[in-house]
Amino acid sequence: MWAVDLSTIDKHVLNEYCQIFLPKIRRHIKSIKFDDKNIHRIIPISTTYPNMCSLSITDIGIGGKYLSYLELFKQLVSLELHFDRQQCDENIPNDVYSNLFRSNSQLQILLLNNICITINDKSIHPCFIKKLRIDLRSLYDLFILLNNLPSIEYVNVGIRNVIERHNDKNFKKFSSLSRLKEFIFFTIQIVNYRSLELLLSQCSALEHLSLDLDSTQFIDGYRLETKLLAKLSKLKRFHFCLRILNPYLMNIDNYVETFKSSYWLNHPILCFKIVLRRSYYCVFSLPFAFHHFLSLSSNITNYRSNIDDISICSKQNKLKEIGLYDTYEPFSLGTFQFIKQTFPLNVDLEDIKSLFPNAKIMQ
Repeated sequence: MWAVDLSTIDKHVLNEYCQIFLPKIRRHIKSIKFDDKNIHRIIPISTTYPNMCSLSITDIGIGGKYLSYLELFKQLVSLELHFDRQQCDENIPNDVYSNLFRSNSQLQILLLNNICITINDKSIHPCFIKKLRIDLRSLYDLFILLNNLPSIEYVNVGIRNVIERHNDKNFKKFSSLSRLKEFIFFTIQIVNYRSLELLLSQCSALEHLSLDLDSTQFIDGYRLETKLLAKLSKLKRFHFCLRILNPYLMNIDNYVETFKSSYWLNHPILCFKIVLRRSYYCVFSLPFAFHHFLSLSSNITNYRSNIDDISICSKQNKLKEIGLYDTYEPFSLGTFQFIKQTFPLNVDLEDIKSLFPNAKIMQ
């Protein structure tokens, strides 16, 4: 069986491919990838691919042509939809929910990229999806979704353009999620951490957990350990980057002390103060496990950690992109030297100004 990628093929070559080659190899194709505008040429409505179980469709715009194929999608095992970035704030039609999130759908893998979704709880039904990548608008959307995924094993979810729906704060009716083994959560907007904590504490099979979030609710090492980690006995890996309000104006040294239990001494962290409208701390696990670091301030050089030498974690960091944010202090060259040493980006210091044109840099 073959996997075919037609997503970047020249249109003239594609014409020949569709007319001559595809009809001859159709029965041998297991998976295929193509641009949404070409879907009718590659998969005419009257044509079947008897052994196809996976589709990946790219560059889907408003009113994408893929909508004509929802019945076909239900027969697949894996479906990946890449929307045009201009679509990020659009909602996919209810027909998509009613076909993809349904008990008679065979889908086990569903990956939705560059589209932010509000879940219509009347159009979604229990289904057999095991792996899901999706961006949502609220925690309530996530709770509704997970309650209809009894077989789910992997979730990668972003909460973007957050809206607070009426039940965000009080939604406690979670399915058991007894099969969920990996949960990846990202948001740059404030979410109700208490509700998320309640959800995760019920995921008894969880082995890999990744949290990158903002919260106005106070979170320290003691709370993470006693209210979350203690309930996840099978957890093997926990990565986090938390930007949290410090309502008690706790001294940073006292705050880091909450990460010095026997558990935390085997799980190093780094913490620094973010000077925004109010006092925030940013605390993250080492080595840094995320590709993006948002709202990094010049105060990072005054960091605290629960280990003596953070350099031992530097080479394992996965950071690829940094977003600088500081309205109070300019970024000194020393700050960039620290960033380069702590989060190696393979960048020469003389290139800093071109990389960070909006940053205030003090020589």
